Amino acid sequence: MSERQAQVQQAQNEVLLELGQALTADRAVLQELLVSGDRGRGPRAAGAVGPIHVPKMGEADDAEAFLETFRGVAEVSGWPRQEWAHRLLPLLTGEAQLAAHSLLAGAQRDYEAVERAIRDRLGLTPEEHRRRFRALPFAEGDRPFTYAQQLRDQARRWLGPERNTPDEIVEQVALERFIEGLPARTSTWVRYHRPENLQAAVNIAEGHLVPPPDGQTTTSTNPEPADRRGGPAGLQTHPAT
Repeated sequence: MSERQAQVQQAQNEVLLELGQALTADRAVLQELLVSGDRGRGPRAAGAVGPIHVPKMGEADDAEAFLETFRGVAEVSGWPRQEWAHRLLPLLTGEAQLAAHSLLAGAQRDYEAVERAIRDRLGLTPEEHRRRFRALPFAEGDRPFTYAQQLRDQARRWLGPERNTPDEIVEQVALERFIEGLPARTSTWVRYHRPENLQAAVNIAEGHLVPPPDGQTTTSTNPEPADRRGGPAGLQTHPAT
């Protein structure tokens, strides 16, 4: 690894550490907002805050920023989770709207399913943001402050502190390092299957590395992974086992 690559890697790791430290404080502030909101409810409560209005998504709006804003408003406003999708759907436009409407009726009532469909269609998946975070260079002429802000933004979009717990964020960082630390062929195989957590990645890796017992054969040496839109680029064919 060159000295410049080492500096970039160190800067990325420092941003990840800072993000993890800030997560606890962010959640404490949100909790205080929720508690103070509860105290302010009731008829003629002094200092009560009225409902927060979320405008309809505009053509030029950043879809990811819109989803993050909507989630924040929903949490601070204390909307019941089962109402989130119902409140979001009328606000969507363009590709985001098409993604939501492509779901079955039952899935359209599940906010997580709706958000996931939008992110998949628009290429806003955590895997894509992880790649951008790791590949983001310190360009000539950049200021360290600007570079750090860009890294922080990509790290937040990859790890999703507004939707994941600290333990889930640790899991994502460990998952990335686990896949990168595997032998090259197994690493490619595991990444191709896009495991959602560390245990799933372990199971896939062990199935690839450990040969079957003598006299037994596996049902398939090249199992077909689940069809998921927005999969990793450059992995359209089965990797060698």
